[in-house]
Amino acid sequence: MGNYLWNWEQYLVASSIPEAANFANGLFISLGNIGTTLGITLGGFMLNSVGVILLPFLGIIMLVLTLVILFFRNRLISIELNEL
Repeated sequence: MGNYLWNWEQYLVASSIPEAANFANGLFISLGNIGTTLGITLGGFMLNSVGVILLPFLGIIMLVLTLVILFFRNRLISIELNEL
């Protein structure tokens, strides 16, 4: 299912800048790589500092943070769509 969501996200990014689709696709890939790098770095730091026992709790915190960010992003998009 993740691949379908990534394709949809890439479509949204590319359609937001139709005159620069190649730039938008490159930006999408670059930001995905940056997100992966930051996630691995943060996960390694947390594993090294708190140990394995707290990793599930840290995962839940990251999940909640992600859901909050998605909620606010969707709220902003719906406000923009209502202004059109």
